[in-house]
Amino acid sequence: MPADYRLAFARKVDQWLQIVAQPQPLGGERFYVLCPITGRRCTSLILPPGRPFFASVPGWGVPYASTREREVDRAVRTVRKIDAQFGRRSKYTRNSTHERLCERWERAQAGRGCVRTTSDGTVVSP
Repeated sequence: MPADYRLAFARKVDQWLQIVAQPQPLGGERFYVLCPITGRRCTSLILPPGRPFFASVPGWGVPYASTREREVDRAVRTVRKIDAQFGRRSKYTRNSTHERLCERWERAQAGRGCVRTTSDGTVVSP
């Protein structure tokens, strides 16, 4: 299937992409694009600056943003994600799930350099 001419970084890119269909367990199909570099199925392609054609993120060897984060920033992102999960907690959440979430939150807080305190102000070790 030929790709349309698309502007990417103020230049036209003409590229043939192979699309494959993967049958799904409950019926129907899911479509993937084959990466021209790796030959593996992928759902999205990127065009880094200065590159001549689109390929998958692993194909170009581009690191994900999370791999370039500092440890503190990663801990902050984890804490915010867990805080959002606490707000959505259902009354049917299992205790073991809640306890595991609390443990992840405490580990992330410790990675941030934070300490946990009780309501009377005493410090709880991580």
